[in-house]
Amino acid sequence: MQLCSMSKVCESFNEMLSSGTESEGIILLGDSAGAHFHIPPEWLTPTQMSVEAFANLPMAISNELDWPQFSSTTGFLNSTIGGWTDSVYLYLLRRNLCNHRDYQNIAKNGTFISFVMHTCACPMLGIARNQQNDKPAIVIYEMIGNDVCNGYSDTVKHMTQPEEMCSNTIQTLQYLDTQLPKGSHVLLIGLADGRFIWDNLHDRYHPIGQLNQDVNYGQMYTFLGCLQINPCVGWMNSNSTLRDITSERAFQLSEVLRNIAESEKYVNFDVAYMDFPLKQIAETWQKAGGEGWQLIEPVDGFHPGQMAYKTGIAYLATVKATHGLYAALRVASSSMVRECIVDKFLCFPHLQISSAIMARFVWQKIVHEWPQIFGKVNPFNEEIAAVFKDLGGY
Repeated sequence: MQLCSMSKVCESFNEMLSSGTESEGIILLGDSAGAHFHIPPEWLTPTQMSVEAFANLPMAISNELDWPQFSSTTGFLNSTIGGWTDSVYLYLLRRNLCNHRDYQNIAKNGTFISFVMHTCACPMLGIARNQQNDKPAIVIYEMIGNDVCNGYSDTVKHMTQPEEMCSNTIQTLQYLDTQLPKGSHVLLIGLADGRFIWDNLHDRYHPIGQLNQDVNYGQMYTFLGCLQINPCVGWMNSNSTLRDITSERAFQLSEVLRNIAESEKYVNFDVAYMDFPLKQIAETWQKAGGEGWQLIEPVDGFHPGQMAYKTGIAYLATVKATHGLYAALRVASSSMVRECIVDKFLCFPHLQISSAIMARFVWQKIVHEWPQIFGKVNPFNEEIAAVFKDLGGY
């Protein structure tokens, strides 16, 4: 990023405050989880329906129900659909203000590894990076479920094979090597263990069944299967053997990614691997007083959740009690959340938790194991903030 570009004075500022600070951008290649797919539960919960509840319907539909501006990787706006936003991009920005607005989310609903490489809609074609003139980029490669999730009754037959995963991932990385500036980094994230979905939701009431307490998630999954529109037959299924087989395949595909990270070398970037931290996210949330079901999208009962309900307040209360008010204020970037913390946690019933905790785990994992990826803290951050303020935010 250039802090300004209008005059000799600006050039001097850029040279003084940005040159040699290891600034870099962040790019997400992912699926609907990375795109932050979310259907507002008030659209389907009878007691919450109102004209106001549907005010954002046109915008949401035009964006295919994706909200990347609140995602765990590239989120940059305070959430308008509940809670606060925290993301790897925001952590990266705090570390070096020269990373201002250098982010790109090109996740797409339904993406899996073969789709990435073999369709004319290949997400990678949208990478906005000039190999000669741009600064390095951190690419997070996160496709956590669609290689094992599908709507076919013979679901196992349509899952990605380990050999396909290996071949297509290597082709993807070879392509990235022709696009990314030298000194870039690629982080491969493994698939989730989706048994968490059934274990935490199957006997809870779905939003459409909350009023009369007559439709639970297990019944909803069966109904979607009858209509042949179940997005993940392998995990959203009462058959525990099938759920185990699906998780085993997910583990096999994750091991392929791990092996590639350990064995393959590229000219313009290094490669690292981490497991999808669902277990750690759940443990962190449960220790703070939350429950596992709150980490899953309430409407589709499948994606990582946008919201955790009232026990989200307990999470911030724990931070406040353990580390003090200002620590809690730092955790909650939304002004609405800050007001609620100060006002004894009484006014804000919905908090975005999964994405915020995910961002924190990815950040901490990288800082601990691969500190070179994020570069050093910019020693001129205070000077940049003093001169240029927030440059319009995010």
